[in-house]
Amino acid sequence: MNAPRLLASVFKTRLGWCGIVYNEKYNGKKEVERTYLPTSKSKAREYVKNFPLKNFAGMERKIRAYFKGGKIDFSGVECALDRCPPFHKKVYKKLMNVPYGKTVTYAELARMAGNPKASRAVGSAMAKNPMPLIIPCHRVIKSNGEIGNFSSDRGPALKAKMLGIEGNSSLLG
Repeated sequence: MNAPRLLASVFKTRLGWCGIVYNEKYNGKKEVERTYLPTSKSKAREYVKNFPLKNFAGMERKIRAYFKGGKIDFSGVECALDRCPPFHKKVYKKLMNVPYGKTVTYAELARMAGNPKASRAVGSAMAKNPMPLIIPCHRVIKSNGEIGNFSSDRGPALKAKMLGIEGNSSLLG
């Protein structure tokens, strides 16, 4: 059996350039390893510079549609979570079930993952999320209703835009 081959895709969306690193398995299936949120073209290319470029047309289409305001469900996307710590993996899987247009607090997500006192650990998992958008860390907010931090190079401003795309305008200020 051959090892998966890592490939990357860089493409333009309405909000900037995104990147995807994915593996193409021996059976032709694709599994996402990493996603990069909208940024400049040069930064997106820098993020994926160590991988051969090849279009991942289906996923590119979904991400473009999302940033145009489409109600896109990423919950069925195959994600490579093997190298994630066990608690992070549990948090990511629970978060992937939070629907489009909904939010959850760090504390609620900690409870969902089976450790109600682990709000800070959930925050750490969000900061290390390898697949933002697919694992929708932008939907995690503070208990006081503020949107909180965001690990994109555009920070909380991009998180606010993404929440706005999903109809959460009450959280934007």
